[in-house]
Amino acid sequence: MVKDFQFRGMFCPIPAPFQENLAVDYDDLRAEVEFCVRSGMQGIVTNVNAGEFYTLSDEEHEEITKEVAKQNDGRLPLIAGVAGWSAKHSAERARQAEYYGYDAVMSMPPVLVRPVAYDDIRRFYARLDKAVGIPICIQNASPGPVLTPEQVFQIARECENVQFVKEESDSELDYVSRMAAGHKLERPGVFGGVMSGKSGLTFIECYKRGACGCMPSAHLGDIFATLWDLLESGEAEKACALHGEMTPFLLYEPFYKVPHYKFALWKRGVIKRLDCRGNTIRYDRKIIGECERLLAPLGKYFKIHSRRDLGMD
Repeated sequence: MVKDFQFRGMFCPIPAPFQENLAVDYDDLRAEVEFCVRSGMQGIVTNVNAGEFYTLSDEEHEEITKEVAKQNDGRLPLIAGVAGWSAKHSAERARQAEYYGYDAVMSMPPVLVRPVAYDDIRRFYARLDKAVGIPICIQNASPGPVLTPEQVFQIARECENVQFVKEESDSELDYVSRMAAGHKLERPGVFGGVMSGKSGLTFIECYKRGACGCMPSAHLGDIFATLWDLLESGEAEKACALHGEMTPFLLYEPFYKVPHYKFALWKRGVIKRLDCRGNTIRYDRKIIGECERLLAPLGKYFKIHSRRDLGMD
């Protein structure tokens, strides 16, 4: 846990790396954490969609939570994904994250039972709120259940620890605008800000609309950190130019998702394998060749060029 937790900047989810037998590769996990720290990111996010949390056993989920905290050693703020199969399950995972020193937790409501009524979502976050004494971030993601900004603010008023949102629904741009505007009207301490998602594709526009950061996957975290620094220093034209260079590679992410994140980390020498557990597209030679072509122009912006730069070779 950091001394002064600020929900602002680039908070990057890390994929769960796997060995050939699909066991979690904790050596590669530690390398990913070191990559995030040395890339200049503002925070690390664990056990969310990019980390294939839905494929992890409870034991693996906890071990990843613990190992990331141990490797990070208080250097960056940590947010733990705690989505589970029930409110009780998520509350248990949230308590684990708090125990291991995380600065905040993030969760979608359980989605196994459809449709999920708004009052059920309110009760879910109320139970999560009672389980921990650290900030809670709502993950507002399509295909749902998706909360409107007004519903988000109501839950934030009702729950002391619900303070933040990662907005990545189909209404992302509109909702970021409305949450950023509503933030200014709420009394201090009720709502702390909204970050965007969507692989960072919409981040420039979301930043203009008042987003306090973004949660893209960690594989281009050093470039996203540079992008953030440019925006914060008022160099919008340079930021837009850099984002434009990133976009061709980022456009593949909505189609390939986790394998695309892992491809970049593998190509950069951070992880050893591309293996995924989920039902995803397997990268063949043709896809790898195309992704290598799209990634190559970004190499000049890398702060980390190999595992040796992490001091872990």
